[in-house]
Amino acid sequence: MGRGDFGETNDGLTVKLHGKEVSTYKGLLAAAHHKGLLSMVTEVVVAPTKGHELAVIKATVVLKDGRTFTGIGDATPSNVKNMVAPHYLRMAETRAKARALRDALNVGAVSVEELIDMGKGGEYSEEAQRQESEASLKAEKSRLLRTVTAKRRELGHPPEKGAAGRVVVAIALDRYERDTLDSLEEVADVAGALDDYDLTTGERIPEGI
Repeated sequence: MGRGDFGETNDGLTVKLHGKEVSTYKGLLAAAHHKGLLSMVTEVVVAPTKGHELAVIKATVVLKDGRTFTGIGDATPSNVKNMVAPHYLRMAETRAKARALRDALNVGAVSVEELIDMGKGGEYSEEAQRQESEASLKAEKSRLLRTVTAKRRELGHPPEKGAAGRVVVAIALDRYERDTLDSLEEVADVAGALDDYDLTTGERIPEGI
């Protein structure tokens, strides 16, 4: 790779990669510290399991002025470079942190770490990213439905086709005023709030009961 293909600009915040401007995690982190980075924490949204090699991480960046920014990063062994594949969980975390930092710094250039395929002249496929995101969201929605079904069974509710879906829709309407969950964060939010709802109707349980 020649110097003209990969050259630093903006004091390392972004680089030129095959004529395209992309950001770097290293540059984003340095710029965030300069701007006043107070904290950056990550949490696992989706943990990889045997047969489901997908890692989804949420990063939260807090600046000294109190503003908070979040980013979601996902990775599988197939959407990272071969040498990184055994460590794709860490790559998911780096992608999440890079996205949160980009929002905090108002940097629109995608980071090198977010690129899907670095093996074809640094090109990456937005379609591949879209398909990966859709697959991740679909998988987590299915997991949420299974969780609701299991909780209903524990509460003694008889099996009922479509019942879990109706409960999830009711909760989505209560929390987001729409009948869909459009992001991994929203799915995780609903999953974490199930104990606050009647799993027969999907209605919020009044406080104190």
